[in-house]
Amino acid sequence: MKPNIALFASLLTACVAAADPTQVQIGDGQINGMSIAPYDLTWSQCTASDGVWTASSDLSERVVVIGDAILRVSQASQNAQGSSRSAAYLDRNSLSPLRFERHMQPPEGAPRTSIEHILTADGYSAIMRQGDLMREKQGLIGSNMYDGASLGLALSRLSFDQNAYEFQSSMIGMEATYSTIATLAGRETVQQGEHTLDVLLVDVEWHHNELGDIYPPGPNASGGRYWIVQTPPEGVPYVLRYQTDTYVVEFEPEICPGLIGATE
Repeated sequence: MKPNIALFASLLTACVAAADPTQVQIGDGQINGMSIAPYDLTWSQCTASDGVWTASSDLSERVVVIGDAILRVSQASQNAQGSSRSAAYLDRNSLSPLRFERHMQPPEGAPRTSIEHILTADGYSAIMRQGDLMREKQGLIGSNMYDGASLGLALSRLSFDQNAYEFQSSMIGMEATYSTIATLAGRETVQQGEHTLDVLLVDVEWHHNELGDIYPPGPNASGGRYWIVQTPPEGVPYVLRYQTDTYVVEFEPEICPGLIGATE
């Protein structure tokens, strides 16, 4: 992913802060997933410590449409600690999360762990299995919050006719909910293989509702930046990259080193 021509300079943070973000609620029509096309693609991942980037396992993601009404977003990765497969079932129209599944297989024959969450507007019920053990759990995270793990898809459906939007999101595996602010930080044209792409640079600020922590926006901060393609050609994802100060997942490796010779 190589920048070519900057269409707009980055917006001044002070100007954005002066205006209140536009509020977004699931189902209010500002985000509609009906135009999301199925794909099956792979991204590189890496983490940083003391400014040094270290490669980790690739992340594959597949999106399929089920019965015109449901999007299934499946992710898989594998490393020396085992393999992980997850699936998020989202209402295709609103991108409201309906169900999550995750399966983790440790190495050396250890028992597999699986977790299933079923969400309603009032909260969730979960079943967790590890080998022959099973337990159930309930929680308050519901279907009225966007899934933080697939947030790039929701951001790709925003018009960004406003500079900033605020909405509720969650990371159900961490029992965490957030007030999330997405700000258009700029636009650029990049060359991706034979394709010239219009890319939105979207900075995200996360306010942890339970802990009160704030994760500032931008690629060099803990909140991060998304590189968004709203209408990608076949073989190109909606999210080219997500980057924070310590983590990167990217479709075309630029920041992440190759796995050869790297320590996972």
